[in-house]
Amino acid sequence: MENKKTKTHSKTEAKIEKMIAESLEVNKEILKSVKFIKTYFRWRVFWNVLKLVILVAVVVFGAISFNTAVEYFQSYSGGIESISQQLNQLESFRGFVEMNK
Repeated sequence: MENKKTKTHSKTEAKIEKMIAESLEVNKEILKSVKFIKTYFRWRVFWNVLKLVILVAVVVFGAISFNTAVEYFQSYSGGIESISQQLNQLESFRGFVEMNK
């Protein structure tokens, strides 16, 4: 009777060892897949952060450039007003010269 128990016990142990080995192989495959997914998400986060940094840099650069452009056009428009005043004075002077002929 004990001999049958020992055979059954050894068969059960062999089945358990086989199941553990299969389980270990499946776990290794799952670990490889998870590593690939983790790497993918790590790179995805890196590129998203890089895009955000570029976007913020463009907005900041745009704001700085906008202020510079506004100052430039304001000084340019001041120059136009000054030229306009000089032309008006020239027209007055021309009128004065025409009257004195």
